[in-house]
Amino acid sequence: MLIALLLAAAPTHPVDVVGFSPDNKYVAWIDHGVGESNGYPWAVLHVTDVGKSADAVPTVRITFDNGDPEDTEQKAVKQARAAAESTRRRLNVSSWAAPRKIRHDDQGELLDARGKPFAVVDLKSKTGDASCREPYKPLLLEVLVHRNDDKEPTRLAGDSTPPRDRPCMVACVLADVYTHGKATLVLAACGVDAFQGRPVTRYSAYTGVLPFSLEPPKKGR
Repeated sequence: MLIALLLAAAPTHPVDVVGFSPDNKYVAWIDHGVGESNGYPWAVLHVTDVGKSADAVPTVRITFDNGDPEDTEQKAVKQARAAAESTRRRLNVSSWAAPRKIRHDDQGELLDARGKPFAVVDLKSKTGDASCREPYKPLLLEVLVHRNDDKEPTRLAGDSTPPRDRPCMVACVLADVYTHGKATLVLAACGVDAFQGRPVTRYSAYTGVLPFSLEPPKKGR
């Protein structure tokens, strides 16, 4: 209960999904916010290799630290989007295709247009080998998808070592789910040890190409 309360109280910052490549090889997304200790606006562009669930290219970070009132978080996001376009051309991607965001409830159940659950996304965690101060742990996540009619869940992706940007954390919860065909992006919101001993929310991406699409069933089915 304490861990859940700590995570729920952590400051959060938004994530913008730029899009998937038409062949579902890459997905570009931006997380952004304002520095917890200094108030500096920032944005980070991630381009993820969907099949590997790993960075396809190094991340691009934009931070405004000169105190200019015109240097806003929105300006940082705009520059990150420009970087996404440059990266798209470098990777020979014709365009970024808009994804579909799948609604879900607090239990990770994915909801169709009528609000009925048709699948669940489950975040499994286990403790890794790194050292962390209490109450933080070096948690490794595994993302499983289980449709209502499936006998067994399907593994989307998972950690083999704690990610560099969140080696120690209290817990992770499902943030958002995006799909483009069978390609799927799951964003986990994790309470990490980042600011004066209290958890700060950071996002981690888990991607893969499922043997099925998570597009909600059509009405009437």
